[in-house]
Amino acid sequence: MGKSKELSMDQKKRIIDLNKSGKSLEAISKQLHVPRATVQTIVCEYKVHGTVLSLPRSGRKRKLSLAADRKLVRRVKSQPRTTKTQICQELEAAGRQVSVSTVKHVLHFHGLRGGRARRKKSGN
Repeated sequence: MGKSKELSMDQKKRIIDLNKSGKSLEAISKQLHVPRATVQTIVCEYKVHGTVLSLPRSGRKRKLSLAADRKLVRRVKSQPRTTKTQICQELEAAGRQVSVSTVKHVLHFHGLRGGRARRKKSGN
């Protein structure tokens, strides 16, 4: 089964303290109401890395922060006729180097898709 949310730093530290005091994984699990596998994972990570801090995860970092995404969406909603190229140029002037496809992905994720209205048929 997959893992759910992360435990807080306090919980992780309590697990490590109890483990150092000689308690078994099963006893720690029952005392803190945490699955035994979770306790085992935290203890193993502590033994390998020497810390219970969340380590950086793999993957590419975002070009735009979530706040910048929201600002971009507000800008497009207030001025819908702006092109993606113009937005890229404005971001570049503000010191953020992003491609047109990045802007497109952000807008598409927020449900803003470009397009034209369908042509009306003549009433003849």
